[in-house]
Amino acid sequence: MGVNSLDGLRVLPYTLDVPTILTLDDDPEVIRLLTLLLEHLGHKVISAPDGIVACTIVQKQAPDLIIADYQLPAGDGVTVLERIQRLLGDRMPPVLFLTGSGPAAAEKATRAFPHSTVLHKPAKMDEIDACLKRILGNK
Repeated sequence: MGVNSLDGLRVLPYTLDVPTILTLDDDPEVIRLLTLLLEHLGHKVISAPDGIVACTIVQKQAPDLIIADYQLPAGDGVTVLERIQRLLGDRMPPVLFLTGSGPAAAEKATRAFPHSTVLHKPAKMDEIDACLKRILGNK
């Protein structure tokens, strides 16, 4: 391993292994706020406004977590995540659904993805942070 010199200091090169989170929401303001929060919490964020973009992204890089809106213009979040699951197979990450819909949406989401978590909009920062810690652990 090489050593870099910076003003007489020896600095060992390293990389930070931070979790990558894919946010999937058709509302640009939600994406912006989630990105600010997640980056503040130390995560790398990739955003998709729809299922087509999300599927393209996951084919290039499988995220550590997907935060998905339940209501999307071209089908619900469950349908999009089922497509992503077919693409990723065993590499499918955990899912956190954000929904403004009622209990039926949460039930459908957890039935399709039993290990998923559902938060209702508007979710508070501390709720999202607690979910991330529970889902991602020490990543």
